[in-house]
Amino acid sequence: MREYYIENEKQAVRDHGFEFFYTGPLPPHTYGTKYHIHETIEFVYAAQGRLNISIDGQVSVLNKGDLALFRSRGIHSIISSDEPESGYYVLKIKPKLILDISPPKVSKNYALRFAVCTSSLRHLWRSEELVGTDILAGINKLIEESKKPDKHSDLSMLIAACSVILGILRTDNSETEDGTDKLIDNVYESLVYIHTHFAEQISAEEVAEKMNLSYSYFSRSFKKMTGKSFKEYLNITRTNRAEQLLVETDKSITEVALECGYNNVSHFIATYKKLKNKTPLSERKEK
Repeated sequence: MREYYIENEKQAVRDHGFEFFYTGPLPPHTYGTKYHIHETIEFVYAAQGRLNISIDGQVSVLNKGDLALFRSRGIHSIISSDEPESGYYVLKIKPKLILDISPPKVSKNYALRFAVCTSSLRHLWRSEELVGTDILAGINKLIEESKKPDKHSDLSMLIAACSVILGILRTDNSETEDGTDKLIDNVYESLVYIHTHFAEQISAEEVAEKMNLSYSYFSRSFKKMTGKSFKEYLNITRTNRAEQLLVETDKSITEVALECGYNNVSHFIATYKKLKNKTPLSERKEK
């Protein structure tokens, strides 16, 4: 398995639900970002030169004007090609933002369509496909507002980010496998349960039973739709909450561990270090 690091959530994403920025210019064969994962949904718009992108082991070339979508927790990287200079814009959106802006009846479907890591969902839009779409209109508005911000830019950029989301939903004609809608329902309910009960001693077997599913079917479905095992996702959720507590409160390491579902502090420290590439104490010292 390729080594990668876990990128922590930026303050802008915490405050606004999204962030938008430019990376470049990059000289030839230079990493814009090395292999990593994060909870946020990431759009990359090639503005200059040419990029080689990798998404869960699938390598593609991103030409000027193309757009790539990195879903939550997908392992990805970006490196410039042999062009003299390359550059790209990045839009990162918190999955919860999609839930918040979507009608209740379809919000879980919308959110998981951006969050799940299935090969049946497309991840690349070519420049000619984007002409006249809400996607390109949203990207152009984001670029405009980022270059000449004013007191209303935050709202304008939020609307533009929503335009990109809408455009993706309208242009993504990916074929879904039979039963995918049911899988989405099952996985969504399990994710809600994890985020509500992560501080408790929960297990995949328990959640499968609550959903009237066999353990094996539930485990396969969860891994298929999220790209992570139940245990991996639970630990990511717990350590993300722990990071927030370490940075924003003065609670002891033991208190943080217990509040995040770890009865064994040593196990908490080891898990945190594995996922965050630093110890809880190091995180606390950096705040």
